[in-house]
Amino acid sequence: ANYNIQFVLGEGDIVNIAEQPAQWQNADAAIKLLDNAKMPYVLAIGNHDYADEDPSTRDTTAYNSYFGPSRYAQYSWYKGGYPSGTNDNFYAVFTVNGKQYLILALEFVPRDAALDWAKTVLDTNPDKEIIVVTHSFMFTDSTRADQCNNNDIPVSGINQGEDVWQKLLIDYPNLSLVLN
Repeated sequence: ANYNIQFVLGEGDIVNIAEQPAQWQNADAAIKLLDNAKMPYVLAIGNHDYADEDPSTRDTTAYNSYFGPSRYAQYSWYKGGYPSGTNDNFYAVFTVNGKQYLILALEFVPRDAALDWAKTVLDTNPDKEIIVVTHSFMFTDSTRADQCNNNDIPVSGINQGEDVWQKLLIDYPNLSLVLN
């Protein structure tokens, strides 16, 4: 309240080692502070949040058991995820000082199908200011990521920052911010 915080956005790597249940339990306990305070939040998935820290498998079982749709279902600001039954990609709508914000959480190096889903979400919400949260989009030198710099995912069928910009975000004048 003292800082007038309206919502919290997490950029991924909720845990460091996805196979260590204690890390998920610690993350769950920490985020329950936000639940208890009725503070809206969106947590994007990072490469360390995949099983075996291997995004190429797209195994998000642990992530979704703690931060899947069932955790968010009670909140009016939560609007749904993709693929169905997961929060690998999801969105929320918050109103701050009368202005609506659509927060779009995209998976680490999103698949084409995830971008197609995201386009549908953004197309049906042209009246909202868009904030995108993803784990990897831009390098520290302000250039958009154009290749997977740690070779943890095959290049085909995924989209680095430049791809996400060209295939999706460039078309939305109501996009105000991408966090990564």
